[in-house]
Amino acid sequence: MIILRSPFLPGSLLLICTATSTLAQVAATWTGGAGNWTDNGKWSTGSFPNSATADVMVDNAPGTASQISFGSPGSGLDITIGRLRIDAGDSIVFPSGKNLLLVPGGFTGAGSLVNHGSLQMLGTFRWGNPAA
Repeated sequence: MIILRSPFLPGSLLLICTATSTLAQVAATWTGGAGNWTDNGKWSTGSFPNSATADVMVDNAPGTASQISFGSPGSGLDITIGRLRIDAGDSIVFPSGKNLLLVPGGFTGAGSLVNHGSLQMLGTFRWGNPAA
């Protein structure tokens, strides 16, 4: 039996674990108006966000309230994103049978998230008034 000992091994493992947990966030902004989450043309990135590195912003910049629907019940698509921000007047509606997973970020904003499916959040979250 060979046992390898190295003073650098613990530090190397820490570096690997740290590097994999600090993935760069990719900003994806909804371009405004009503539509479906999977409509690639409605996202600033040219494709709908579905990744733990996605930093999603539903912005009321065009001056009109945006309502994003999410497919239909039973369509088989679940979404994973890293962070979600919804401006006042904007909303996202998930039907039953859908899953939204927020990893590792959070949810902020004055808009609404209506979820008839499953919402999982991994990490630390603050709900309510951020100024309080």
